[in-house]
Amino acid sequence: MTSVQPATPGPVPVDPWVLGDVAYGTYHSPHSVLGGHLADDSVTIRTVQHLADDVQIRTLDGLLPATHEQDGIWVAFLEGATEVPDYRVVVRYG
Repeated sequence: MTSVQPATPGPVPVDPWVLGDVAYGTYHSPHSVLGGHLADDSVTIRTVQHLADDVQIRTLDGLLPATHEQDGIWVAFLEGATEVPDYRVVVRYG
């Protein structure tokens, strides 16, 4: 995974071509992008949910909205986290 350090707090950036390959199942290491990843006192969570209208991440602290990033990949960002929390993905279609 090729990444660049963000200038402001936000999800760990991933090159668009990598996101596209992950979304369409051709990337050699999809779980290096998908799931929860700890970086600099924050957690980035990515999930593939093609055709979803809304995606949220449920943790013990509540629901966190995810943003559609590209090609059916959704991303959520937990600032100030020191570990990847136990989470579930909540998806709404149509």
